Amino acid sequence: MHAKNDPRVVRFRDGFWFSRALLHRETAELETLRAKLRPEARDDLLHAVATVWQIVDSVHRVRELARATPGMNQRDPTVRTFLVATTAAEEFRHYVQHLQRELANPDHRFPVWGSISWVSAKDGNTAVTAVTGTVPAGTEISGAVYDRLERRWVSRVSLSIGGIVFNVDPLVEATVAMCDHALATIAALQPSLPPLDNLLSSSFTASVKTP
Repeated sequence: MHAKNDPRVVRFRDGFWFSRALLHRETAELETLRAKLRPEARDDLLHAVATVWQIVDSVHRVRELARATPGMNQRDPTVRTFLVATTAAEEFRHYVQHLQRELANPDHRFPVWGSISWVSAKDGNTAVTAVTGTVPAGTEISGAVYDRLERRWVSRVSLSIGGIVFNVDPLVEATVAMCDHALATIAALQPSLPPLDNLLSSSFTASVKTP
């Protein structure tokens, strides 16, 4: 079936649209946390780590959608650039999906949920790195990445596992751009679809009678 008439396309549109909305929400929440984040504030630290892992899931989800959308040209430079730029999400996702095997590996040397780094909201020249959980002797911990050529931190928040760094800012930027590109592609494929601005949430109410 040609993509112009494929009923699956609208479902992929919802997938990209919702993923983009989630990324905006998650990054806003993470920035709010960063403003008050301190290594000794355990609950905030756990919240920040969990939020980054949610962002990993969102980026990975968009990668899967980009590969499977009917009518999406896999040789499109935008798609190919996005998939290359976000490989860290694939590696993070693979790690957590096989967590039991990873932790059983005697050569495992990094924190189970990674080390999180953030640029201080009070001092942009300072980055802090923290770990949740046990830190045995010999644990490998990675910190924030600084671009000496650009003279700036690569990301305000990052998470590292096994030497792989998930730099939130550039990865979210690339993923949102991919969502925008996908939505524009779908709009061109099926221009008769209702505008996204007109989409409404549907609901229903159910009630039960108690004795």
